[in-house]
Amino acid sequence: MGTAVGALIIFLHFTSSTITGISSALDTLTTDQSMQRGKSMVSAGGTFELGFFSLHHPPKHYLGIWYKKINPIKVVWVANRVSPLTDSSGTLKITRQGSLILLDGNGSEIWSSNSSIPSRYPVAQLLDSGNLVVRDLGNTGSDNFLWQSFDYPTDTFLAGMKLGRNRITGFDRYLTSWKSVDDPSPGNFSYRLDPNGFPQILLKQGSTVKSRLGPWIGVRNGGVPNLNPNLKYTYEFVLTEQEMYCHYQFLNRSVISRLYLNPDGVVQRFTWDDQTQNWVLYLVGPSDVCDLYTYCGAYASCKISMSPVCKCLNGFLPKVQQNWSSLNRIGCVRINTLDCKRDIFRKYSGLKLPDTRSSWFDRSMDLQECGEVCKRNCSCTAYSNLDPEGGGKGCLLWFGDLTDIREYDEQVQDIYVRMFDLDPGHSSRKKGKLILGLISGTLLLFLSLSLMVYVQKKKAVLKHLQIRLFNSVFSGWICTSLGGSENVECAGEDPELRLFEFATIANATNNFTTDNKLGEDQERRKLLDWSKRFHIISGIARGLLYLHQDSRLRIIHRDLKASNVLLDCELNPKISDFGLAKSFGGNETQACTKRVAGTQ
Repeated sequence: MGTAVGALIIFLHFTSSTITGISSALDTLTTDQSMQRGKSMVSAGGTFELGFFSLHHPPKHYLGIWYKKINPIKVVWVANRVSPLTDSSGTLKITRQGSLILLDGNGSEIWSSNSSIPSRYPVAQLLDSGNLVVRDLGNTGSDNFLWQSFDYPTDTFLAGMKLGRNRITGFDRYLTSWKSVDDPSPGNFSYRLDPNGFPQILLKQGSTVKSRLGPWIGVRNGGVPNLNPNLKYTYEFVLTEQEMYCHYQFLNRSVISRLYLNPDGVVQRFTWDDQTQNWVLYLVGPSDVCDLYTYCGAYASCKISMSPVCKCLNGFLPKVQQNWSSLNRIGCVRINTLDCKRDIFRKYSGLKLPDTRSSWFDRSMDLQECGEVCKRNCSCTAYSNLDPEGGGKGCLLWFGDLTDIREYDEQVQDIYVRMFDLDPGHSSRKKGKLILGLISGTLLLFLSLSLMVYVQKKKAVLKHLQIRLFNSVFSGWICTSLGGSENVECAGEDPELRLFEFATIANATNNFTTDNKLGEDQERRKLLDWSKRFHIISGIARGLLYLHQDSRLRIIHRDLKASNVLLDCELNPKISDFGLAKSFGGNETQACTKRVAGTQ
């Protein structure tokens, strides 16, 4: 095998040198031109070359693209991979309809681009990205390409290519390996974006999945945790209603790198090192047994640093313990059967997300909404964020068994798996604690508000007390009528002071004339004879005696004057206005104060 590869490299190197020596070094082919074997097209920057190369045993000739300045040559695209030229002659032309055609020595068509878009002045051009395009003369934008080789990749994924599918037309772009190192015809391995469920890249051998890169989780694929954003290139996953694809671009155009699917079904990322003049292997996959699709089976994770590498997730056990021990892994089963009403979700961290081909997703939900949707659907087995960055966004639900799980030391992504609740009391206690917390918080808020209201009300009462303290006990009764009838009828039994409009009082007192003062009216002063005066004086004395000796708290009024004595309709005196009153204890006979108090 090594001898064959060496011979191939030497032969390709010789062919490349021959082509270079006689190349016209043009990057464009028009309808009145043709390119025969022995000539080539070179991109404007001199990065890529389009020409003929040969493979032997028996000799076969192909039209392809390779790196111009790198030896031995590395072919990145082959036009006629399924129909090689069997003789040394070959001609490439572009028709007036805009199709590229490859003719053999007899003029028979060997390969065609089959462009179906009409054009007035079609030209073919090799770009510095390695893309061979057909466009209208004068229209250089990528949106105006009538055909491009990037839509039909072979075994190499170059910067600027789209790996994915048009969701409207179904057109699919994917890599297909060579059959062998000296046979570029389609091999048995493909590398493509699978559209089922949430899109993910799969490596297939025929129709069988060999490895899975994992879904795109914000800034990288879930199966490549160490592939973080860097300063060399940007990698992006695009998902719209029209298309889904992944692509990458180099931030430094001088970097030369390629993703290559070799004939053995191994994906390799190579970067060219100018100093050593060699290709440096940057990434490889599958890299170990844990990269092999569903190596450990359902509900089991694979960790390459463990022995054995497979283990069941918590809450699961091997289907057959003997087979598990003998490295014949067929997955795990639940220890307890699910009960939708009693199920909980257990969080697992540091895992490559399971196969998403049987999943459902919504890019607008957050994690909490995602969990609620999964819990309501008894068929939902797990849920996770689509993008864990920035607090998490998007929703991804799994239905059916969880397969192809790998465990990493790095923090990759969290997934919540539906499990039977072995301790329903725990959920009840947790719920009870939540309710208790809500009640406690509500009660604390209520007490705080009540205390605030109480303090404000107390301040208002204390302020009001200076005016109406003990009015309910000692206030006089105000008559409803202040007219001049001799038999004055008092209103109700309400001890509170009644309020009157100023006009009513002014009218009743004849605008507050001195003649209407109590005892000054010549007619009414006769009503206030000595016996009634003595009755009033005695009543005041009895009130003071009660305050000084018989009250529960001994009270000194400190502001007793005529205006603070109220008379009811029977001229019974009532002491009022206790704003300056001071109380004493039962054993106190004196009090000292520095506060000056009193009225004029």
